[in-house]
Amino acid sequence: SVAIVHDDPLFLGIAAAALRDAGHDVVAFDDSMTALNEINAAGHFEVLITRVSFPEGKPNGASLALVLRNKYPRLKAIFAARAEWQTHLEGIGELIPHPGDMPQLVAPVTRAAEEGRRSSI
Repeated sequence: SVAIVHDDPLFLGIAAAALRDAGHDVVAFDDSMTALNEINAAGHFEVLITRVSFPEGKPNGASLALVLRNKYPRLKAIFAARAEWQTHLEGIGELIPHPGDMPQLVAPVTRAAEEGRRSSI
């Protein structure tokens, strides 16, 4: 399963549609705090797609990824963010430059899903 957490409704809709078209189960959230609560209460997630910064008082994307890894240790984090965030995300997840094209976003999600299936065999 894939969770997308992003506060840009256009990106959220387009990314969710592209991932569903590629065969992925997708849950989308426009608020990082809501996402944290819902994802923690849910079943298994393989991939988190998020941005880096959210409005004040909300967990940032890097924090969200690190907290969720406590429940989902194999969670792959993908950040749709400006390239300038790359050094801040090392060791946490992969950066896909935003705005980017959807095939560039779908490819690492598909790789992560395939890796997850192979490791569960």
